[in-house]
Amino acid sequence: MLMLTTSAAVIAEAADSPAEAAFPKPASLSAEASAFGSPSVATGAPEAVTVPTATLRHAQSDPEHPRGEAPATHGPAEPEHSGGKHEEPGLFSFDPVVLVSQFINFFVLLFLLRRFFFGPIGEIIEARRDKVTGELEQAARRRAEAEALAQEYQAKLASFEQTCYQLRQAAIIEGQKARDTIIAEAQARAAALEEQARREIALERERTWAGLKEKMVDLTMRAAEKVIEASLDDKLHHDLIRRTIDQLDASGQHRQAS
Repeated sequence: MLMLTTSAAVIAEAADSPAEAAFPKPASLSAEASAFGSPSVATGAPEAVTVPTATLRHAQSDPEHPRGEAPATHGPAEPEHSGGKHEEPGLFSFDPVVLVSQFINFFVLLFLLRRFFFGPIGEIIEARRDKVTGELEQAARRRAEAEALAQEYQAKLASFEQTCYQLRQAAIIEGQKARDTIIAEAQARAAALEEQARREIALERERTWAGLKEKMVDLTMRAAEKVIEASLDDKLHHDLIRRTIDQLDASGQHRQAS
């Protein structure tokens, strides 16, 4: 910014100065000026020379008269100054006008580059950076969503496994309960059937024994009648029958108890 301000000031000073300002010229330029009819240059150090602009333009545009040679119409060229020394311009001569023009060219080029090259390139780079940043953010967001979905899936899978385990345990418990219930019911039915069978067997035994007892009494009485019909009286007969019946009752009770 400081260099731009300095260049602008130098340009303004150059614009305010007259077009034919006097600059120190070397001896060769003084010789050219003397060739076009300008006053002689004193020997020694060069002095300020004023050269008309039209004359310089005519000399530069005329191919028949090279630079430094006077046209034939102007008369013979003045002899070179015998006592003076001509100073040739050095390799690193300093020219303010060239410096200012270089500064101007540099800043104009810099402005054009910034306006038409660096600006679009910067916009392209910025757009590319924004695009890459957006893609990275989108990738990070998708990765976070994928991780969240994976965690949710793992949680649901763990919950599902826990639910399956609980259902399996509940089914096992229910099966054990049903088995125990079925076994208990079967045992109860078996016990009831066994008890019923025992009662039926006991009743049937009692019926059978009662029938047998009646038959035995009948047979005994018939046998006794045949044996003691002639020798026993009625009282003895009845006593014998009663003892026989009592013995049969005692024998039947013993069998039922066993």
